[in-house]
Amino acid sequence: MTLEELQQRVSDLEAEKEAVNSKNKELLGELKKVKMQNKEVDIEKYLQMQDDYENLKTEHDKLLKTYKIESEKMANSLKAKDDALRNHLIEEGLTSNLAKAGVKPEFLEASKALLRTKALLKEENGAYQALLGDKPLTDGIAEWVSGEGKHFIQASGASGGGASGGGSHSGGENLKRSEMTHSQKGEYIAKNGQEAYFKLPN
Repeated sequence: MTLEELQQRVSDLEAEKEAVNSKNKELLGELKKVKMQNKEVDIEKYLQMQDDYENLKTEHDKLLKTYKIESEKMANSLKAKDDALRNHLIEEGLTSNLAKAGVKPEFLEASKALLRTKALLKEENGAYQALLGDKPLTDGIAEWVSGEGKHFIQASGASGGGASGGGSHSGGENLKRSEMTHSQKGEYIAKNGQEAYFKLPN
């Protein structure tokens, strides 16, 4: 049974419960009228109807509770599967495509952190595809490393220049990650390292 079918069943049970409550009110109203008219009342029949109503109400409450529990379980299961699918398609997709694009291992996690917010899953005809913005993940990463992400694949041999590195680091005291462009982030990480970047205030 699908989540939609379970939710529909819960809705049907709630409607049936309302109908039972309405019928009981109707019966009580009729009994009151009969009493007021001083007509003889079949007490045993009325009590039996009351028992039937209580039994039916109890059964409906049990079914309603059961279906709500099952509905919640299925919803949690679907969410877990969606999270796993997202992790597989996006996280592993980012890792493999960034590595193929030439991103250095020491910059891999920083690159994923920058791109993860732009990555999303698109469903079409029951199939899921990982996108970066509005492009397939592979194309989006190829475009990124040729532009804003180029600093993550450049050779880092030039970083031995102490003056350049020191100047950038001292200037980095006033930098905030939230105010930096992707290009600035890439340059900072390439010069100072991923750990220094994550130590910057947000």
